[in-house]
Amino acid sequence: SAASDVYKRQTKGGIKLKILSIETSGKICGVSILEDKNILKSISLNNGLTHSETLMPLIKKLFDNLNFKLKDIDLIVCDKGPGSFTGIRIGIATAKAFSDALNIPAIGISSLETLCYNKKENGVICALIDAKNANCYSAIFENIDGKYILRRDFDINNIDDLLKELQNLKLQYELTFVGDGSKIYKEKILEYFPLSSFNFENISSDNLALAGLNTYTEKYALKKGTYYVAVSSSQRYQLKAESKAWKDKSGKNKKKAATIKKGKSADGMVMVNEGMKKGDWYKVCLLYTSDAADDRISV
Repeated sequence: SAASDVYKRQTKGGIKLKILSIETSGKICGVSILEDKNILKSISLNNGLTHSETLMPLIKKLFDNLNFKLKDIDLIVCDKGPGSFTGIRIGIATAKAFSDALNIPAIGISSLETLCYNKKENGVICALIDAKNANCYSAIFENIDGKYILRRDFDINNIDDLLKELQNLKLQYELTFVGDGSKIYKEKILEYFPLSSFNFENISSDNLALAGLNTYTEKYALKKGTYYVAVSSSQRYQLKAESKAWKDKSGKNKKKAATIKKGKSADGMVMVNEGMKKGDWYKVCLLYTSDAADDRISV
């Protein structure tokens, strides 16, 4: 089962997720497989907007090179734009098909957020994607030790109006501008922010995977110290009965939750971590927390 397969890949610090990322929002079609933050393999082609012809052969080549199959993937990440409508549609449709076929979690990440991952150093980043007629899609993130925090929401503005707005924000740090909009409007940007730096790298499937991993793990609170306990069907009833005891505010019964024996034929999994946010991790999982121990969560 999916749960028992995940359990086999458990490590002391948590489960190492194998991530497939699909980047099709621009002229470059790229795919990557990462194990957590470690890049195992990346392939990209810059053949223009021909993703309907190139994406599946790229994914097959990627899997063949690593001797992987789709069932080995724990998380699928795709670009949800802004960008080429046809390219984004192809990427999302592929990710959705893979996700539905094998019940693999999938997540979409904005092109603007992925672009900010081009800057690895701490600082404030403004992502700009050209929207024609002197307009740009934009967002501002701050990189704090590898965690990219949204500081200004996604928007579309005239470039002059946007830069005036950014001036009024009185940001604490000088800005780094990324994306094709920053290249097109570089001279105008320097009129408003003469000390700014620029990064003109394209969106990469590697950075898309990293953004997806950060968003997914934050959403589902996969942290060190989380206990992953595989359970059989018969044990679920025992867990449900014991769940009220786990709510004991004194904490005396919390340890018991982490020491439940693993079933030999696991077909479900319980995640036990005091203070973990409600959510679900794989559709076959049961999630228990100190606050909602008997909840069954679904996507």
